[in-house]
Amino acid sequence: MAVTVVTENIAAQLDLLVDLHRSFRYAAIDTEFPGFIQSTPPYASEEDRYADVKYNVDKMKLIQLGITLFDENGSTPWQGCCWQFNFSDFDPLVHPSSPKSLELLRRSGHDLEGNQRNGINGDKWSNVLRNKLFDRRYDSVYVTFHGLYDVAYVIMLITGGAPLPPTLREFIVSIKSIIMLFVMRKNFNTKIEIK
Repeated sequence: MAVTVVTENIAAQLDLLVDLHRSFRYAAIDTEFPGFIQSTPPYASEEDRYADVKYNVDKMKLIQLGITLFDENGSTPWQGCCWQFNFSDFDPLVHPSSPKSLELLRRSGHDLEGNQRNGINGDKWSNVLRNKLFDRRYDSVYVTFHGLYDVAYVIMLITGGAPLPPTLREFIVSIKSIIMLFVMRKNFNTKIEIK
């Protein structure tokens, strides 16, 4: 069963995640964000693809971070175990977004206005989230769904909203310095491991 994490229960849920993460060192992460305001052509170079990711992530706000822990056998702490961290930073009336993406998020059950009232302030909690969810001491492996976008939004979150590095190379260096290992699934089913 998914655990909805908001300001009221974030401290207790982070403590539980830290405790479980010692035994379940793999973490699948998925981010929800307000779409794309700049699209990437299908055959763009890696640098052009990163430039579009940077443009989108630097201008938009994270809506939700989903995390599922599992072990090397694929077992989770309990059936359906996952956490959905809902953030208050995105205001659909003010911040850039794709109307189609917002419509899809709402149809999928996201309460964007409820997040503004009860969600987590990403800037306020960035250091705690970095230390509790992405601490290197657990030798964790992170698996993503949206690949580069998931990693970019996590980096933005745990750096308190700082702009992403200007180049893909600098971005990869920053990931190495912040997080032990990400396995990113990108477009065209390419797998990139950053160690």
